Amino acid sequence: MKHVEMIYNPYLMETEIHFDGAEYLVNKNSALHDCKNLRLQLWIERLCSALEKDVNEEEITIDFSGTISDFEDLTLSCQHHNQKNTDTKFYCQHIRVMDPSDKIHQLKELMDEIQEGPFEQLKTAQVQKNFEKSMNDEFEIAIIATMSSGKSTLINAFLGKELIPSKNEACTAKITRIYNQEGTETFSAETFDSEQQSIQAIREIAPTDLVDFNENHEIQTIHLKGSIPHISSKGMNLVMIDTPGPNNSRDMEHRTQTFRIIQNEEQPIVMYVLNGSQLGINDDNLLLSNVSEAMKVSGKQSKDRFIFVLNQADKYDVEAGESLQVALDNAKSYLESHGIEHPNIYPISAQLAKLLRMQQSGETLTAKQRRDSYDYERFIEQEEMQMHRYPTLTPSVQNAIKTRLEDAADDKEKAIIYSGVPVIEEVINEYLEKYAVTSKIKNGVEAFRKVIEQENMLFKIEEEIQENEEQRQNLIQEINYVNELLEKGDHGKALIQDIQSLSDETAKRYLVETHKKFVGKLIDVSEPMQQENQVKEREAKLMVSQFQKEVELLCSTLLIELEKGIEQGLRNQADAYADEYKKSIQNLLNSSVELNIATSITEDVLTVNLPDANELISMYTEAREIYVRTETRQNSSKKWYKPWTWGESSTYEKDIYETHEFVDMQKVIKQYLNPVVDYMEDLLKSAQSQATEQTDSFKKMFLDQLQILEDAIREKMNRLQKLTVNQGVVEEEAARHKADKEWLRMIISKLDVLLTN
Repeated sequence: MKHVEMIYNPYLMETEIHFDGAEYLVNKNSALHDCKNLRLQLWIERLCSALEKDVNEEEITIDFSGTISDFEDLTLSCQHHNQKNTDTKFYCQHIRVMDPSDKIHQLKELMDEIQEGPFEQLKTAQVQKNFEKSMNDEFEIAIIATMSSGKSTLINAFLGKELIPSKNEACTAKITRIYNQEGTETFSAETFDSEQQSIQAIREIAPTDLVDFNENHEIQTIHLKGSIPHISSKGMNLVMIDTPGPNNSRDMEHRTQTFRIIQNEEQPIVMYVLNGSQLGINDDNLLLSNVSEAMKVSGKQSKDRFIFVLNQADKYDVEAGESLQVALDNAKSYLESHGIEHPNIYPISAQLAKLLRMQQSGETLTAKQRRDSYDYERFIEQEEMQMHRYPTLTPSVQNAIKTRLEDAADDKEKAIIYSGVPVIEEVINEYLEKYAVTSKIKNGVEAFRKVIEQENMLFKIEEEIQENEEQRQNLIQEINYVNELLEKGDHGKALIQDIQSLSDETAKRYLVETHKKFVGKLIDVSEPMQQENQVKEREAKLMVSQFQKEVELLCSTLLIELEKGIEQGLRNQADAYADEYKKSIQNLLNSSVELNIATSITEDVLTVNLPDANELISMYTEAREIYVRTETRQNSSKKWYKPWTWGESSTYEKDIYETHEFVDMQKVIKQYLNPVVDYMEDLLKSAQSQATEQTDSFKKMFLDQLQILEDAIREKMNRLQKLTVNQGVVEEEAARHKADKEWLRMIISKLDVLLTN
């Protein structure tokens, strides 16, 4: 058996793999040479195949040094590889390191220590602001679903109270952000208009207030603050986002926001709620198609951030032979048919968890809710109804659920766990630790590392010239050279000219191609219906209704693609120029250019004015008689008293015709397409205009940044100038700074420890 040593640092995203006395990843012939500085989850599925080829042993044990959550990903990957019956079997051993959540506390304590230290440069408002921003990043969980999936019920189950209206989910027309504030017993609310201006604030809200908010057309966003008791914040500012269903046509901007959430690679978790009792009925084809595309972007991490919840999984009667496992298999096949491979599906009964938690917290239940809550006995008595048994869980989630069951005070507490909702909570907790906390620690360290390193550099210069006159003279020459360079501005002239001549053509070409692609998609969607020349009126209305939903979702997706095109085209050029400038001053200033480019297409073209379906159908409807059937009828003209009729048959066959309203669908769809095509054209023009505005804004922002950086260089040169006056001044400064230098190096050492395993 061959032992392979593997060390993964999730804070710096650095990996080392050692065997046969060599470091594997630095070898250019290694199949994983490009993975050394990538997040483990992006390439872990390639690991076993590469080691099998390059180590060439029948059994390999990986001795892994890293966090428990990363070790679990490694273990799962090895298990999948072993199941393929390959020639090499993999085993894993864990070398434990400090838990990331413990490092959060250390980092905050270090920040307090820095604020008590001797350096005013580390106490500036900007340094503190950067640190607070990094430590208070919002960890967002976006919950999306088509209508009537039980999304509101699930959110209420998380909250342990009936706060979000769930009678008719179509009324959930606003974006609601729920902020976790641990320890609070009630929820406060603040509402905002389309400009994010506050409209109303309520200290303690009731469910009826939220119903009123949803009916208020002035309100666009609702912020709720209160306790989300069963999802650990781990020091993060947890925000649960309740979005209107994408097939909610009341507000296109809200519908579009759902697509932004799906396609945003930095969005931590997207929870998609499926209706287990009506799978495949809702209009979610395009929505799931977008999810599928997003899941293919960033490997395992991207896959992990999508959670599929099969709600109302308790509707299956296992005693009557119905199977929850069959329902899960059907859900998996349904998602795979939309291009979603190996989805993480979690069956739940949100209603049971909500009712039992309401009882626990002393909430008043209606008579029907009390009757429904007694269903918990079925979960206790029937093992098949215990939802936590079905999904494949990582060891850490399994242990968390096991602990909850062991600590359960009674059967109702166990039934809550069996409902499957706590499994989702633990999956969220794990994701928080695996990705969010490690990133937060790194950002927190970086918030003041650069300032500390600049101070340390000055001390190093001070030490170098303290007893070396030649070094002091060299420093004088370097300072004079830098100052002269800044005065002339030669180093940046060419770059400034490039910036001033920056064009938006790259972004515009992408926008035109995107527009062309979506017009093609629109034609593809409409073509099948245009083949139906004559359709009954009722059927036509259903077809147009479905077509309208598909067009609205298509328009929302186009809007997001155009926004991404503007930002991507501009950012690529911006990054290129930023790199050039950083190279030109890399020996002068240890800094970086931060780009804050936010794009948003103007709101005046956000609404596509689709024609009224009924009006269109009536315009192209005609009445026609159609053959229905042939009936046998009595010959009423044959009479006994009419001898001339005695030879006639007593019955005859008659063709029956009925008058029906028929619709010319070809004309309807063509008429329907005209405003949609116009809308897409307007959207393209608006996006092109936005690209031009963003380019001009970038030019100004970048040139302003150049001036800020040059001012910072001048300030540093002035500080260095003091060290060049004479040797006596240098020695005096060195003596005065001795304790400060020791303190600073101690802080640097603590920072380094935080970013190591």
